[in-house]
Amino acid sequence: MQRNVIKILDGMYLREVAQLFMENHISGAPVVDKEGDLVGIVSETDLVRSQREDSVERSVSYSFYRNPNGVPLPRGFHIEVPDIKRVREIMTPKVIVADENTSLQKLAGIMWRKRIHRIIITKAKKIKGIVSTLDILRVLAHSNGKKPA
Repeated sequence: MQRNVIKILDGMYLREVAQLFMENHISGAPVVDKEGDLVGIVSETDLVRSQREDSVERSVSYSFYRNPNGVPLPRGFHIEVPDIKRVREIMTPKVIVADENTSLQKLAGIMWRKRIHRIIITKAKKIKGIVSTLDILRVLAHSNGKKPA
């Protein structure tokens, strides 16, 4: 379990979240509101999906950037789209949580059944840690007493 959990504020812009993920080498994090209450979870997949959906919308809505005869503008023409989407718009609001005493085997079973990659560990509704599929793999790799290859 990772105890030093990076939390994302629900009002953060997606570009800020992506930067935070890259700087901290993480692929997902819990989302909290101003009071620090858990309100969702966001992952790299959510960011990519949002970007893909936005690019499809932009390609349709910006089709008017063509010459009068319908030919696309020359290569190098770039439209800067402002970063206006916030994490609360793309996060998964239903978060799977577990008590800090939940066994690793049970956590792995929940992840497998729910097809998720992280579970937030809580105590008295406060975030105490996060367990990811990589954490479980790390434990399995070290369980035979040897370092993984």
